[in-house]
Amino acid sequence: MTLTTPVRFGGALLLSALSLALVGLAPVSASAAGTVSDGAYILYDSGTETRFPAGHVALWDDDLVASPNSSDPRAHFTCASDAESVQTFISPVGSERTRASWIGYADSGFFFGSKDVLEPSANLSAQILGSAGQARARGGDYSVGLACLKFNGVQFASAGLWFTTVHVTAGSGSWTYDQAPNPLKLTVGKPSISGWAVVGSKLTGTAGTWGPSPVTLGYQWSRNEIPITGATTTSYTLQPADLGRAITFIVTGAKSGYETSAASSRATSPVLDRLTATATPTISGTPTVGAALTAKPGTWSPAPVTFTYQWNRGGVKITGATKSTYTLAAADAQTTVTVTVTGSKPGYGTVAKTSAATKAVAKGALVTAVPLISGTAKVGSALIAKPGTWNPAPVTLTYSWKRAGTAIAGATSASYTPVAADAGNTLTVTVSGSKSGYVSATATSKAVTVAK
Repeated sequence: MTLTTPVRFGGALLLSALSLALVGLAPVSASAAGTVSDGAYILYDSGTETRFPAGHVALWDDDLVASPNSSDPRAHFTCASDAESVQTFISPVGSERTRASWIGYADSGFFFGSKDVLEPSANLSAQILGSAGQARARGGDYSVGLACLKFNGVQFASAGLWFTTVHVTAGSGSWTYDQAPNPLKLTVGKPSISGWAVVGSKLTGTAGTWGPSPVTLGYQWSRNEIPITGATTTSYTLQPADLGRAITFIVTGAKSGYETSAASSRATSPVLDRLTATATPTISGTPTVGAALTAKPGTWSPAPVTFTYQWNRGGVKITGATKSTYTLAAADAQTTVTVTVTGSKPGYGTVAKTSAATKAVAKGALVTAVPLISGTAKVGSALIAKPGTWNPAPVTLTYSWKRAGTAIAGATSASYTPVAADAGNTLTVTVSGSKSGYVSATATSKAVTVAK
């Protein structure tokens, strides 16, 4: 298989992907009776880890291992999930799937609690159970292979039978085998992982682009380079056992006529612990423009936990609003406000919690002042309106002068010069204040009487 990331198990350098043994993978061996191998079963010299050249004559006792990969002697065979045991075997050609017809066999084993088999022995002499010596004595064509079994070894698993044909010389037991041609290579995708590396969080694996389409993909998550039992889908929820360990996502691709290939994602950072208790924050204060709101994070553990804050308007972050208190601005009017509290602690994953939204923020109330009229109230003498202090500043002010309570046309500035029509009448000035986010307000001065 083609691998992108080498890893080390127990001191031996291995490729980090796990090969899936799927029916229909090529190159395959077909027996005379039509039994088809689930994939390539390629023999390597155990010492030199090299493939035998075509026509090579091997001896009965030669030390051999098998691999599903034409270039990697340490690639994994992978049994189906219902497999309970695994054995290597010698059988008559065509009887590979008939357990009782095997001439010789030997127990093999799974790798690190997975359904993977690494470098199964392909020695003809190592099939010590049964009567492998019959093949040596009689000579002829035989199948040598690896089988995944269930029910105490009496039935074949749903997938996982690999074999190749060897030609044995009677008496000496020397043999040759039909060297499988190098298969076509798949275009291998680049797997990746998204999500937070925190206990309890879900990680999602993306396979990348494989070709030529269609390619059958299999998945395996690993913890510190060791396959995680049962973690064979595109998502994985981090468990307490993952704490402090790096997680990788391995994708295996298979296609008839192509060599099974696998690739691994980059490892996550070491998985962090999860805070055992978090709280949904609450907001205190009146939701009115100009009022101050306060975030209350609640109780988080294990203490101490460091909090940061982010206030949001209509679900969108408010720039600069990162303290535990927030004074509602004009832009908040008629919207809702929330606060997101993020808790962090060394060795633990950060957790963000968002409060419930406030009611729609009401417009604020302006602080008004009673205006005063300055000057001598007589025809031809200018009067000036003094509005007083309005808050929160700045407030936009407009003026309306009134004669006996009726607005004087055009008299809308801060000053007004009485005319003959005003003589003997009262004058007032009404000041109107407006500001974005606030309810407009008015205030009227005391009246003055214009001298006749």
